[in-house]
Amino acid sequence: MIASLLLVASLSSAPALTAPARLYAVSADTPTDRLEPAAHAAIAARLERAKQAWLRFDRATSWVAKDLTADLAWPLHPADGFAPFGYHGVSNFVDHDPRFPGLVQDYACGARTYDDASGYNHGGTDYFLWPFPWLMMDEQDVQIVAAAPGVILEKDDGNYDRDCSLSAAGKFNAVFVLQDDGLTAWYLHMKKGSLTALPVGARVKAGDFLGSVGSSGSSTGPHLHFELTDAKQNVVDPHHGQCSSGADLWIVGQAYEEPRIDTLSTHSAEPDGVDCGVANGTPVHETPAYQDHFRAGDSLWVFASYSDHRAGEVTHFGVSKPDGSPLMQWDFDLASQNLAKPFYSGTGFDWQVDLPSDAPTGTWSVQASFAGKNYAHAFTVGTLNLDQHGLTGAWYNPATAGQGLLVESYAELGGSGKGYLAAGWYTFDTAAPGGQRWYTLQGPANNGDASSTLGIYAATGGNFNAPPKLANPPRLGTAILSFGDCSSATLQFTFDDGRTGTIALSRADTNITCSTAGDTSAAPLDYLLSGAWYDAATSGQGFFFDFNPAMQLLFGAWYTFAPEGATTGGGAGQRWYTIQDNAFASGTTNKSGMAIYETSGGTFNAGKVSAGAPVGSADLTIASCTSMQLTYAFTAGTNAGRSGTINLARVVGAPAGCSLQ
Repeated sequence: MIASLLLVASLSSAPALTAPARLYAVSADTPTDRLEPAAHAAIAARLERAKQAWLRFDRATSWVAKDLTADLAWPLHPADGFAPFGYHGVSNFVDHDPRFPGLVQDYACGARTYDDASGYNHGGTDYFLWPFPWLMMDEQDVQIVAAAPGVILEKDDGNYDRDCSLSAAGKFNAVFVLQDDGLTAWYLHMKKGSLTALPVGARVKAGDFLGSVGSSGSSTGPHLHFELTDAKQNVVDPHHGQCSSGADLWIVGQAYEEPRIDTLSTHSAEPDGVDCGVANGTPVHETPAYQDHFRAGDSLWVFASYSDHRAGEVTHFGVSKPDGSPLMQWDFDLASQNLAKPFYSGTGFDWQVDLPSDAPTGTWSVQASFAGKNYAHAFTVGTLNLDQHGLTGAWYNPATAGQGLLVESYAELGGSGKGYLAAGWYTFDTAAPGGQRWYTLQGPANNGDASSTLGIYAATGGNFNAPPKLANPPRLGTAILSFGDCSSATLQFTFDDGRTGTIALSRADTNITCSTAGDTSAAPLDYLLSGAWYDAATSGQGFFFDFNPAMQLLFGAWYTFAPEGATTGGGAGQRWYTIQDNAFASGTTNKSGMAIYETSGGTFNAGKVSAGAPVGSADLTIASCTSMQLTYAFTAGTNAGRSGTINLARVVGAPAGCSLQ
């Protein structure tokens, strides 16, 4: 209550926003699906055969009809690193009216369900992704997990997963679990290739991963159709209500309507939606245009997505400056949009906000108060000089520790105020557990720009510390690197293969020379050794080093290949290692016994992974700001037994002021 009062007080003197709300999208009774009665019966019979086969195998276990109790946990879980306020809506419940068509009744005696002329009465609960369902599906942001313990009876995978029509002829991807309570849980419409590796017959407990949300089969959009059937193949509604006399089976009860804001965010342009995840045969998804860093005088868009949004429920919005004083405020009511219905299970709206030309630098805030809850999103305003070596160093997202970027900023490489950024992105394959993958990012970084647009490249076909030289690796996509300040950044990426996303980055260690205006130069001069180094004889691989004598840290990322990487297809031949030392003092020119780590088993832009135990050691001799020698010896891992010496030079000359003291 105090926070709410403070919010109202802080906005009381702010000017009102005059720009109208723009409707991004509404979800009325979609996504929907269809399972003809005959098809439903065929699946139920198949599951019964599987159940009987399992009972013959496991004679110690028997499933019999029993009094049902509340044993269902929530069947969805956000992937690591994905943390909005909410991520779903409910489009449809079980239809309790057996008549058809157009005669429907959900468990609360409402009409949030459907049927059709074929005799199909919707038999489950549909949880749809929101507000960017196709993007969220492609990035596997939301996982399907077991709602209750049991045994996997059947699995179906390999089916097309971007269906957008009830007339789709394809089959769905699904997992069927015979629960310990005697009910069979149907998890339908999963993303192709996302299903659990657990085999049929394996036990699962509540919360175990089953797959990712998709739109396979007869489906109009990415959603989970969660259905329960009893021993007689009758549909069981897990919700209790006036029109559903059965027990409520949820451990934590679910409200019939749960009005809320799912996301509150800032953008460089109005988010673009798509009606279907395919256009002209090519996969597509929404373009959110997320951005959290702006300059004074910029226009930005505030976007809010809602679930269970009803006319008459007013949202109070505000934008506040770094000192907490208000820039503007506005109220929003769905009733103002003159839409066809007073209630939607999902909506999205945005508003244009023009920052004043004298907007103070620092961290700003967008606030929203809706349905008794307060929401906030931070963004930064400033004119951080991108043309400075001070941005050089290691950056990462704590939610995906074990992967990240090492950056070198080449100040004034293209002339006064015209810098250049290069970065090594060490990560993993798109599937877990995945092998190592690395990319390089390159592009201009000019003073006064809010961000740097970089090409994404990947070198393949090389060998570990050996020829051939690799030149002009193929461009695989585009990245936008925005720095909110000297310690926080945002990487937006779009790969040609369809991968897109946004990564919030933080410095891995303390900022040394970076400032809003540019390098301060008030730091140990050998910090300027940080950057990209390579051996010209094996061009196409090398090192990014982060020297931080103020913290006595030395961190390096070694981008290379498997010993026979040239004969290994594509990115599978890539390898990367990290070199770490926690006792690097200013003025050091010889450092021995630094640990080499080999990290594997991670997933592209998801999850945390440990570097594990060292696989070798390295010695470094620093001759000058442009010449070093690294000697290595591997004692474990894929390079066990290999040793050698690499003569290193800077990819670009040393920055002004570099010295070994």
